Amino acid sequence: MATIKIDVAKCDRCKTCVEICPASIFELHNKELNVVNSQDCIECYACEEECPQSAIQVII
Repeated sequence: MATIKIDVAKCDRCKTCVEICPASIFELHNKELNVVNSQDCIECYACEEECPQSAIQVII
């Protein structure tokens, strides 16, 4: 199972990860990005690769 780390100092809440994640593990709530259902991550790295701020890291 992957661990998803979000660098909150870099994240600008653009929602790219929310929109691109095929497993829907990200949620933007009250301008805060959260990882929900991380056990559903399929380790595709789309969030890490597409984040314009390089704020996401997928660790296996």
